[in-house]
Amino acid sequence: MYASFDPFLSRPTWHTSHALDDNAFFDCLATVISHPDFSPEKMGQYFSSQEGTAGFKYRIDELVTMAWAIKGFIGRTGGSAFYGSWSRP
Repeated sequence: MYASFDPFLSRPTWHTSHALDDNAFFDCLATVISHPDFSPEKMGQYFSSQEGTAGFKYRIDELVTMAWAIKGFIGRTGGSAFYGSWSRP
């Protein structure tokens, strides 16, 4: 399941907080976030085990925190409250 993040982790700038990198993370996260066995902690462990991630623990921790927040939001709202349907008046 966590291999779905490989396209994100293969980006040379995955560890930045750039919007394009965050969007790539969110795209990968969207494919697994609703899986009953998905764990943000295990996602972080997977990230840490991959080549090229050494030295980026702070960023991995941020991504784990974001994944927990999104998982909590989906659990409380059903997940589709705003995603893809929000528009400005």
